[in-house]
Amino acid sequence: MIDTIGETVVGHLVDRGMTALGPGLVFWTGGGLAWLSAHGGPGELKRLAALVQELPVLAVIVLVAMVFIGVYASTLLVRLLTRPVLRLLQGYGPKRLRAARTAKRTAQVEKWEEERQELARPVHDGRASAPQRARYAALDARLNRDPGREELRMPTRVGNVLRTAETRPRDKYGLDVVALWPHLWLSLPEEDRLALAEARAALDRSVATVIWGLGFVAFGYWNPWAIPIGLLLALATHRWWLPGRAVVYADLLEAGVDLHRHLLYRRLRWPVPTDPDDERRAGARLTTYLVRGLAGTDPTFTTEAAS
Repeated sequence: MIDTIGETVVGHLVDRGMTALGPGLVFWTGGGLAWLSAHGGPGELKRLAALVQELPVLAVIVLVAMVFIGVYASTLLVRLLTRPVLRLLQGYGPKRLRAARTAKRTAQVEKWEEERQELARPVHDGRASAPQRARYAALDARLNRDPGREELRMPTRVGNVLRTAETRPRDKYGLDVVALWPHLWLSLPEEDRLALAEARAALDRSVATVIWGLGFVAFGYWNPWAIPIGLLLALATHRWWLPGRAVVYADLLEAGVDLHRHLLYRRLRWPVPTDPDDERRAGARLTTYLVRGLAGTDPTFTTEAAS
């Protein structure tokens, strides 16, 4: 998938740093409470507070710095894990398991398509009941998030949402978004890049929340309640928050290509296509040109590049 969409500086550095450390602080605070519950509870906390009060100021500063270093290190580790975990949540994994899950997904998609076709006539004729119209709309939305071809299908909902956004522009415009993403990214207006970067950051935060939740399970060694809390957080995020963020990111990615793909042609001084059929041919040729290069005198570049 498209893993890197560029760096965008938003807000003040301190605000961004504290926002990034927030989940880590919550995580370790919860871990500390789990540890205290197994080692005396409030009484142990009071004893530790008394020990800290007796320490020299310099030692307290060093202790606080060590705490923040630990929080920062764990936050950095989660950030490094975000991309590979997202790939796992998309369905990239052992080929045999992936093939079995994809086949199951394909069977489900085929059932949805059959049901949608059965509902299509009464819905279009105006004879459908309100529940039938609602069901038709739900099926249409689900199938719209599917790549449509079995060889492109992923075994998970999130994987299919992102795969559809990456592959649909090739079907419509002949452009391979994955291969040309750096060029397309640099062609987008600043406000569009900012919106897309924020959507990607929200997607990454949802993946990070899954990681934090699974990590919290380890504190079950001291308090069994940490296990259901961590699992519930991870599962709820994976079930509801992550797919929603994936949809927003995918919609913005596809919309960016829909609205601004012609800027790529102009900036490369490449003739802008004149109709849909011409665009699919031109997009495929432009993809080849940027990925591997072309020889010859066709096409003829335009005289000026767009700024």
